[in-house]
Amino acid sequence: MSRGRIERILKFTFRCSEYTAEMNELGVEITDSMDTLLERVEMVLLKTNDDRPHLEQVLAVLKAGMPIFIDKPVAGAQRSRKSRRSSR
Repeated sequence: MSRGRIERILKFTFRCSEYTAEMNELGVEITDSMDTLLERVEMVLLKTNDDRPHLEQVLAVLKAGMPIFIDKPVAGAQRSRKSRRSSR
């Protein structure tokens, strides 16, 4: 893993609890799983700092038949993008 990636992960890790607290103050519910989220919403805006789980998240939303807007690439790695193409 590159030094830059490690630094981004550490920065996000420290920011995550602060961000979660801010969202809770605004009345935003934070769930601990995609399944729980999909039970409580009608559509998904996928906006994450780490694009590695995007493909798995996108497929779960599509399988649930919900609309989705993706703010980053569908998949972070070339291997995931190839997997997405082959799953059509």
